[in-house]
Amino acid sequence: MDLILSWFNRVSLRERVFFSRQLSTMISSGVPLNQALNLLLVQTRNVVMRTTITTITHDLEAGYSFSTAIAKHPHVFNKVYIAIVRSGEQSGKMDVVLKRMAEQLENEASFTGKIRSALLYPAFIFVAMIGVAILMMVRVIPQLKSIFEEAGAQLPISTRLLIALSDFMVQYWYLAILIVVGAVVGGRFFITSTGTGRAFWNHMQISLPVFGGLNQGAYMARMNRTLSMLVQSGIPIIEAIKIVADVIDNKLYYDGLHEVANQVERGVPMSVPLSQNPIFPVIVPQMISVGEQTGKLEQILDNLAVYYEDETSTKIKGMSSLLEPMIMLVIGGGVAFLVFSILMPIYNIANLG
Repeated sequence: MDLILSWFNRVSLRERVFFSRQLSTMISSGVPLNQALNLLLVQTRNVVMRTTITTITHDLEAGYSFSTAIAKHPHVFNKVYIAIVRSGEQSGKMDVVLKRMAEQLENEASFTGKIRSALLYPAFIFVAMIGVAILMMVRVIPQLKSIFEEAGAQLPISTRLLIALSDFMVQYWYLAILIVVGAVVGGRFFITSTGTGRAFWNHMQISLPVFGGLNQGAYMARMNRTLSMLVQSGIPIIEAIKIVADVIDNKLYYDGLHEVANQVERGVPMSVPLSQNPIFPVIVPQMISVGEQTGKLEQILDNLAVYYEDETSTKIKGMSSLLEPMIMLVIGGGVAFLVFSILMPIYNIANLG
């Protein structure tokens, strides 16, 4: 139920970018916050976002601060957003921090879009392969089965396996659907609702060949970009590290960053605990150490974010190029298996005739 509700309560990155950019522009033009929100309400089409803006406006009229009002809507504004807004309230630079937040969200949307675009073609081919296989099982194989039975030919084991699978899918299609749905729902529950499952999944995310490196690059890009923005907004480094830990959806990085925050609180430079934890690539603590020594930590973090975004994008393009021949090999293997399983019995029947 929570999963379904979270889906319907979803507000896209593009909508949050629009909200932040427009609000920043209006505030910098001298429009009062309440009036700016009312103007945004007219321009917003998303039902959840409209409801959120309406509630925020009512809270502002009741005397709440803007950061307190948006904190009541964690499904729209995460901890980074709330911290940035709070820093804008304290510094009197709300338009500046909102613009910075919009730029951060735009970078995140652009980076996510590149990943999705690169994986779209392989995903489409995979889905098409599954569709063709199902069509073969429920339409083609049953017709061939009757021919084989009438001929009484000895069938290869591959053909018998195909026929058995086809019979199961035709006669017990509802069980097949239940098995698939049960596997997806059960796997999702195991990963999201159990500590063991979450730990297993988080470890696999950064340990799998090829995909592990991509995920680690994406995590590092987001970590450094967010930390840079928080530090630039005047948020204390310890609080900034804890906020980043809370918004990174991986328990390994959550624990690692909280340990970094604890060490920094004791007076240890941030680069030291980062270098002691193997989940952080070596270049990260080395570059952060340079930033700590030169007093240019924000710039170094921003450079690291750009580096990992570019590196991950390059890897994704390379992986997409590699997946195409691999997909062709899989398709070729599947076609060869079907040809052998179907044509061989037909050839035997022709010889018997």
